[in-house]
Amino acid sequence: MKLKFKSKYSIKSNIAGVALCFSILLFGSFDVSAFSDDDAEAYLWKLINEARSRPSAAVDAWDIDKETAKEALGENSWILDLKSGLPPLAWNPMLADSASAHNLDMIERYYYSYTSPEGDGVKERVSRQGYIASETGETLGILSFYLYVDPMEAVEDIFSNMIRDELDPAPGYSKNIFSTAFTEIGISFVSTQFSFDEENPFNAYVVTVDFAKPSESRSYILGNIYNSTAPVPVEQQRRGDYDSGPDYAGNLISYKKWLPEYADYSFKIMVENMTEKWLVEVPHSALAGYQIEIPVGTYYKFSLFSNNDETPVEKIVDYGRNENIMLDFDLGL
Repeated sequence: MKLKFKSKYSIKSNIAGVALCFSILLFGSFDVSAFSDDDAEAYLWKLINEARSRPSAAVDAWDIDKETAKEALGENSWILDLKSGLPPLAWNPMLADSASAHNLDMIERYYYSYTSPEGDGVKERVSRQGYIASETGETLGILSFYLYVDPMEAVEDIFSNMIRDELDPAPGYSKNIFSTAFTEIGISFVSTQFSFDEENPFNAYVVTVDFAKPSESRSYILGNIYNSTAPVPVEQQRRGDYDSGPDYAGNLISYKKWLPEYADYSFKIMVENMTEKWLVEVPHSALAGYQIEIPVGTYYKFSLFSNNDETPVEKIVDYGRNENIMLDFDLGL
């Protein structure tokens, strides 16, 4: 059971060149979430890709003025009018390691900045992990709390700050979520005690999101397997008790209806081109979805199979392009 009272306020300040969105939440709670930091990273990845796939819907979901958002995006304001959205960002373990290293460094050395005390930025950190990038970017987030905050609630609040900052015309904010420059992503979400000065530590979730484009082109098919007709799980219905602003997950596809609920799955995807076809066994997470790398620039047909069923659940035909492709399979159709 979770109590329904909540006190929340936001503080924006500039620390070491970072436009900091700093939220403090007070919750009363009797239960601890089964979700881990890894789950939170996967959910944030999902929210970012959903916003990219439906930019206008994301703006509406967070009740952001569209003209203000267009002003913030400047010459890229056309993105908000895209019906098909931007290509999704593929998960890259080296970028996740880079983000994790920066998170831990900030926590251990009491600073919050895109730049380390030695002057290293995201480009240097990504390179140290062995990732050869042609473009890099980084977004930070932090949320402090007293008592307990569910990691998934924290992700939504941090993401809310990120997208609002990105669509704020004021100078100094990162423009990464809706950037056309990036194709891959890595995220670190850490629950910790944080301090800016070695004193007065506070409970916090600290987030680093590293964006990049590799110097050598790579293409992925990624997406989710879900059931649009499935009822919202009872545990997630409780989340509706929080009067915490726009229900982003209700406006866009959300983890509430991914199958199976909070478990891992394995599916077979039939991949065909003009000369051959092959089955790929694809691990699928209720939060992270699935992702497979495909050769660039080839015609493909994708068919989804369940583990024990030789009849495809759904067929989707797409043309290989030099970009990532989002394919969500809806079992409820």
